[in-house]
Amino acid sequence: MPGTVRATRSIRAPGEGVPDVNVRPSDAPFPTATTRGEARMTPSPDRSIVQRETPRADLVAFEIKDKITRADIEWMSSIADAAMKAHDKIDMLLIMSHYEGSELGARFDGYANGVMARSVAHIRHYVVVGAPLLARAMITLSGAILPVETKTFDLADEPAAWAYLAEAGPAKG
Repeated sequence: MPGTVRATRSIRAPGEGVPDVNVRPSDAPFPTATTRGEARMTPSPDRSIVQRETPRADLVAFEIKDKITRADIEWMSSIADAAMKAHDKIDMLLIMSHYEGSELGARFDGYANGVMARSVAHIRHYVVVGAPLLARAMITLSGAILPVETKTFDLADEPAAWAYLAEAGPAKG
């Protein structure tokens, strides 16, 4: 599917055997609906993170829905890593709808930390929606120090985050 980088294996919940048909207009600034009336999302192994559909392949979006596990951070990192290899420069959107922190193993995962370190050279825009106050401050500070443009939005302003990335246009490698 255009605009979605997939991990090496597909995980579907029971009853999801019928694929969704995307009915989003190609010029929509952010994903709207599928024939089942919801944005297409691909869940991580432990379902604390879902990959959200995006309107372009060089934009990777994730929704954090729970406490992040090691398996889920590795899954998310593999998708980001594949996108960086495929496009050189990418934009990343994190939507923290129900963030509950992360397991200790997730914080110290070698692969995830390696991808995060390499991402500094590959991420153009890093946009976070619904970040806790301390995380917002760290994101803003990192944007002033690193060669990555960072921006945060309140959870209620998710459509504005999508519009911001749409206005930025494709990342050029």
